[in-house]
Amino acid sequence: MLRCSVPKTPIGSLRRKAKSRRKHVVQRLDGRFLLTSDLIPAQFLGWDDSFVIATQTGTNTNATAVPVSDDVFVDLGWTNVGSTTVSANTFTTRLELDGYTVGDFSTPFELAQFGGAAFEDLGLGQLTLGSHTLRLIVDVADDVVESDENYNVREKRFFGDFSG
Repeated sequence: MLRCSVPKTPIGSLRRKAKSRRKHVVQRLDGRFLLTSDLIPAQFLGWDDSFVIATQTGTNTNATAVPVSDDVFVDLGWTNVGSTTVSANTFTTRLELDGYTVGDFSTPFELAQFGGAAFEDLGLGQLTLGSHTLRLIVDVADDVVESDENYNVREKRFFGDFSG
């Protein structure tokens, strides 16, 4: 809250003081920061990355190889690193594989500062030989007002091969 008080002084000295105070107030306002949320893909304790590509369930470790003969599972997480709680009724996080949506995940609760949400062992099935791209988009519809929308997306490329 900004407070102003007028000292009991002659008008001329009041103007000089007002100018100096105005400068001081502008400096104080420039130093403020907005209280906003900021959602990003998140790497949780024990996870290799913000999303993990595995060939077995129950692990948060990336597979060293992704054979086309194995089923693929993904763990994904997101967090609020902003300065206030996410108060949207709900927001959606999307996972895409090679440009196609493979899952939409609603977060129907408030997400406190540094609070997170995760989905583990999402089955993608067996993938084809070659390069693949997973894309994680937090708050895909921009339902949450954020200090920076540029950190909501994370991509990861991997290769389906004949190993294993």
